[in-house]
Amino acid sequence: MKIQVNRRDFISLDNIARLEERRGRLLVFKKFGYPHAIIASCGIVEFKMRIANAGGSFSNIPIIKEKKIKAQLISAFPGTGKTYFFNNTNKIVLDSDSSKFDKKEFPQNYINYIKSNINKADIILISSHKEVRDALVVNNLYFTLVYPDKKLKEDYVLRYVNRKSPEAFISLIKNNWNLWIDELKDQKNCNHVILKSNQYISDIIKE
Repeated sequence: MKIQVNRRDFISLDNIARLEERRGRLLVFKKFGYPHAIIASCGIVEFKMRIANAGGSFSNIPIIKEKKIKAQLISAFPGTGKTYFFNNTNKIVLDSDSSKFDKKEFPQNYINYIKSNINKADIILISSHKEVRDALVVNNLYFTLVYPDKKLKEDYVLRYVNRKSPEAFISLIKNNWNLWIDELKDQKNCNHVILKSNQYISDIIKE
């Protein structure tokens, strides 16, 4: 007999160590003739109900205690390789695109999203907009600020052209490059990472 749970709840026991480190919340379950690990995102109470409904007993199920993790917050300048890193890393990463948030409630709705997910990922990629950085500081959310060396303006403009960014966006970056890079350098209450030529986010984060 199998417990009726969503297919995404089931993960091979071979991955338990890795998942425990990355997600921090696992229940191990060896009933009904085969071993499985169930991510306890549903909570223990609901998990007990699922077992009871399937005719099983909770008492003999070994439990790996919940281990909280706290995501690293990375505020990254456009063109530093957020999308590539998100699509190619083995880490649990959330890419929080600020353009998808209601501007009327921004940046507080953005900060609320970060807070609600800070224990659910290894890394949260966030906007480098000044209002976001200021809100992070006000909310005591320590972050790593990633941006290019000031001398790399032409290199980054070429990146935007190659990825077919809108011309208005490219012009905005070109016209404000020196001002924005200086503001990033002056940012307080964060860790600074200045990318050199041909460096991307994926080059500075260890897998």
